Amino acid sequence: MSVRTFIAHTAAALALLLSAPAFAQPVDPDADPALWVVRDADTTIYLFGTVHALPSGITWFDDRIRDAFEASDELVMELVDPTPEDGWDLLRVYGTASDGRLLSQRLNPDQRAIYQRTMRRLGLPATMFEHAEPWVVAQMLECECARGAAGRNYRRALGVETRLTAAATHRNMAISALENHDMQIGIFAHLSMPAQVAYLMEALDGSTGEEAGLDDLLAAWTRGDVDTLGTMVDQSFADTPELRETMLTMRNERWAGWIQLRLDEPGGKFFVAVGAAHLAGNGSVQRYLADMGITAERIPY
Repeated sequence: MSVRTFIAHTAAALALLLSAPAFAQPVDPDADPALWVVRDADTTIYLFGTVHALPSGITWFDDRIRDAFEASDELVMELVDPTPEDGWDLLRVYGTASDGRLLSQRLNPDQRAIYQRTMRRLGLPATMFEHAEPWVVAQMLECECARGAAGRNYRRALGVETRLTAAATHRNMAISALENHDMQIGIFAHLSMPAQVAYLMEALDGSTGEEAGLDDLLAAWTRGDVDTLGTMVDQSFADTPELRETMLTMRNERWAGWIQLRLDEPGGKFFVAVGAAHLAGNGSVQRYLADMGITAERIPY
């Protein structure tokens, strides 16, 4: 399980992968995650980095975060969750190998042995995904890990997006998305084959249950330690630059452009909630805003 899955919302996983609640760093139940604001004369845009599932007992939706949310007219997230039918339709379109090559043929002997061994451990036939693209199998493995994490007290129902959506619905607040389902699935479907295989091998490695460092990430998020989050994001993608470019960098630049357009248009008040990886590390949304001459101001505790 990769560090990036902890803090980057992805198309098909739609879940946060976390370790068992035996934290290497103390996790303060009274959390103070980082929050930024971008303003001009008639527009206010709050930027909040999210995690997609949380253990019970962590309080984060209060004080300055609640105030910013209540002051906003529209909740903007990466994606509004698709229905299961949408998901299966997208997988059929994008997830089946278009060249007819079998998954096992894309892996070298060592990779194939790791894949087969992992499938046996999970109780799944290795031939189950022979006609799938490697990214589909990687996502499946991450979802398997997410289900395991759910059995250890972590719940998507307790995650940031779920809580914000419920609060927005309760007050009849507008809800919109930065991306649609095709765009998010396309993040993976348009990866080169070497990058897809590298992604699959990382997912296979993560499925062993060795989740060192993820508890430290949760602790960093709860205390608003963006520097630590950024370092871990950068390290997580160090060996997969194409995946970083596709999952983070290109999207962050596009989202910064969205913010610029909102500032150029007639006024509004927006609460933008995206995976915390997008607001930390090199190539963050804030960096692209700075390149545009736009300042994202950190709101103090």
